[in-house]
Amino acid sequence: MASDEEEFYDLSVNSLTNLDLKNELKKEDESISTQEQYNIEPIDEKQDIIYTLPNKSYPIINISGSKEIDDINEKIKEKYEEFDDDFSHKEYNYYLNNDILSLVLSIEGNTGFIDYYVYNINKKTGKPVSNADILKSKNIEEQEFLSKLSKCYEDKFIELWGYTEDFQEDYTELYNKTVSTANYNMQVPMFMDSTGNINVVGRIYSAAGADYYDYIINTNM
Repeated sequence: MASDEEEFYDLSVNSLTNLDLKNELKKEDESISTQEQYNIEPIDEKQDIIYTLPNKSYPIINISGSKEIDDINEKIKEKYEEFDDDFSHKEYNYYLNNDILSLVLSIEGNTGFIDYYVYNINKKTGKPVSNADILKSKNIEEQEFLSKLSKCYEDKFIELWGYTEDFQEDYTELYNKTVSTANYNMQVPMFMDSTGNINVVGRIYSAAGADYYDYIINTNM
């Protein structure tokens, strides 16, 4: 049977633990309350979440009240105007996975090189969604993802340039650049497609033409 002193000690520890927990919860609540909250509304209630204006080809995110989305919409407009010529080909796709809206632009100039631009936002809060947020939404650990991504880059390189007995001799430098951690990391553009799989814009170093080309790579995760 515990002594009065031991019981008092145990109660003191429990009280301290509960007090610490309350303080932490209070700090968390204060942190949330100090974050800027947006009054999110559609720009045009008759339009889908992504739409275009008559005689305009650039997509517009149909959300108002968010400074970040206002900035994204302006950047997209400027990018489309920059490549408003007969030689450029521009496309966009968007995907909605729960509250995460992903907008993916592709712009191909007269060089044949395709630039991709990826924007991920939370449609309810109007805030940007980070790559870490995407992994968290799918309960995927960062190291698990990066390990799979390395294999995806390797597979894409071999798909493009093949694998022969002379592979190591001829393509070692390009291969090593492609699968280096400087090339694949948590900063690569990332989005979830219509099936919820994570895709990235992967840079694959080239044995012909340009030094490298960017590709949409499905990780199947």
